[in-house]
Amino acid sequence: MGLYRSKYVILDTNMILSIFEQSIDLKNSILNLIGKCEIVVPRTVLKELYLLSVHGKGKRKINAQSAIDYVERNFDIIENEGDTDTSLISLAKRLKAVVATNDRELRKKLRENSIPVLFLRERKKLVSDGTI
Repeated sequence: MGLYRSKYVILDTNMILSIFEQSIDLKNSILNLIGKCEIVVPRTVLKELYLLSVHGKGKRKINAQSAIDYVERNFDIIENEGDTDTSLISLAKRLKAVVATNDRELRKKLRENSIPVLFLRERKKLVSDGTI
């Protein structure tokens, strides 16, 4: 995949929820793995979290509510449009960003577009796929 060197990491919905579902320190895990960077959340991801917080069930709904508060306090929200996966790919290309996601289908699309990915291995260890 060649040298990538990104200053941005884009968080996907399921990666944000993993903070609450797997009790991981995502922000520090990212910084330890790739160094200094700006972690951003696309507006479409925030909208997905909002929908889960309103229409979700049980723990998923509670985790989505907590995630919204966490995102708004800790990360910059970046504007984007369209369906979440397509807009994440477009945004990652534009920013030369790494994408943090556990979504297998999205990870496959990101690899096809030579975009580096961070994901949780065994639900607890953040690892990279591709040159960061």
